[in-house]
Amino acid sequence: LAGVARAATDDLKSAAREGWVYGLPIMEMARLRAAAIGERPGPDTPGYNSFYHSRERAGPTDRVMSAPEADVLYSSAWIDLSADGARIDLPPTGGRYVCFTLFDMYGNAIETVEGKEIGAHGHSIDLVGPAARVGAYGYSAPVPRMPHMGPSVRAPGRWVWALARIHIERDTDLTAVHALQ
Repeated sequence: LAGVARAATDDLKSAAREGWVYGLPIMEMARLRAAAIGERPGPDTPGYNSFYHSRERAGPTDRVMSAPEADVLYSSAWIDLSADGARIDLPPTGGRYVCFTLFDMYGNAIETVEGKEIGAHGHSIDLVGPAARVGAYGYSAPVPRMPHMGPSVRAPGRWVWALARIHIERDTDLTAVHALQ
C-alpha cells in the first residue's frame, strides 16, 4: 500500500510540474499584454490594435523585456483578432535593418519578416485569427466566412503580439527611425 501512495504523490508532482511548464508562457504573455494595454489607453498605454513606439535607446534600467538591445528601437502592438483579421503594412526601410515578428500567446513566432523582404517596397501582412464557433447542446462548428484571397498568416488564437526591432546606428539616426516607426 505504501508503494501505491508514493506513486500517486509522484504523479501529482509530475502533473503540477507539467501544468506549470505549460501555463508559464501564457501567464508571462498575459503579464506583458496587461502592462502594454493597461486599463485605459493613454500616452504610455495605447490599447490594443495600435502600436506603441519606444523613442529612446534602451538602457540598463529598462526591464519590460528580459534583455533589451541598446542598438534598436522597439515598436510593439497587441492585436485582438476576435472580431476579424488585421492588415499590417510595413513601410520601405531604405536599407535599414528591421525585424518584425508576430508571436502567439505561447511565445511562438508565427511569422517573421526582416531585411530584404521589407527593403525598397515595404511588406504587407494579412493576419487572420481562428474561426469563431457557434453551437448548442455540446456541438459547435466554425462560423462560415469568405476566405482571405491573398497570402495570409493564420494565428492560432485571439491575441497576437507584434514586435518590431529597428536598428539605430547612432543618436543622430533617431529622427529617421522615428519617421520609419
